[in-house]
Amino acid sequence: MGREDGTGTPMPTSMFYNPHLYLYSFGSFSNGLMLSLQGPMIPELAARIGVDSSALGTFLGLGGVSGGLLSVPTGLLVDRVDPHMVGG
Repeated sequence: MGREDGTGTPMPTSMFYNPHLYLYSFGSFSNGLMLSLQGPMIPELAARIGVDSSALGTFLGLGGVSGGLLSVPTGLLVDRVDPHMVGG
């Protein structure tokens, strides 16, 4: 849990010592970067593979919709699991 204060009482450690924080932050930043780059890249990608921009936009949009739909059952499943198992 953390260090002790001399009386045997555990004290919480700083959140900045948790390596999961940096992994989560990097993953969130990377995901946001990719999402923000998809829109401006659609015309170039569509031209390279020879399809209409609207078809490619629909394909990329379905990824967002499926992620949104799967987030609800995933959240419900995580709520049933012990938080100590999820957080490390």
